Amino acid sequence: MIWLRQPPSASTARHLLEHIERLKLINALNLPDKLERQIHQNWLLKLGREGVQMTAQHLRDLEAVRRYATLAAVGMQTRATLIDEIVDMHERATGALFNRAKRNHAEEFQQSGKAINEKVRLYWKIGEALVEAKQRGSDPSAAIEAIIPWGDFTRSITEAQKLAKAEDFDYLNRIGDSYAQIR
Repeated sequence: MIWLRQPPSASTARHLLEHIERLKLINALNLPDKLERQIHQNWLLKLGREGVQMTAQHLRDLEAVRRYATLAAVGMQTRATLIDEIVDMHERATGALFNRAKRNHAEEFQQSGKAINEKVRLYWKIGEALVEAKQRGSDPSAAIEAIIPWGDFTRSITEAQKLAKAEDFDYLNRIGDSYAQIR
């Protein structure tokens, strides 16, 4: 019974699974459905508090009906506590995943900021050269090659494609990086 009532550790997937195993064990007791609605809440709380403090020897000394009632009350309280702890652990773990994804997204953007700025400046110069070439009626390819060699220009397009982010540009696609933990 002590193992069932252990408080949660850190909000990791392993500890969450341990708590779920505890909940499965209590559910395997097959307590009658909605038993907590058939008995007054104060009586259940009293039995549960008493039962938590009793040793196996104390429980053995009780009458059979009282012993089963006490064990049922402890089981229901433990089940409710485990469910609350599982929900809390899940919320904390999910929050940590979102925070990690947001932080990784910001760090990645920060690291690629200089390269992004270089590409924007390059395409700004190319854009000006193309506008000027159009106004003069000259060759647009020559205008581009006056700024950057054609081979470098095609490579810069590939680099720009790698630097480009999704149109919605948020961190939610980074949640998938933690697929194993979510699973």
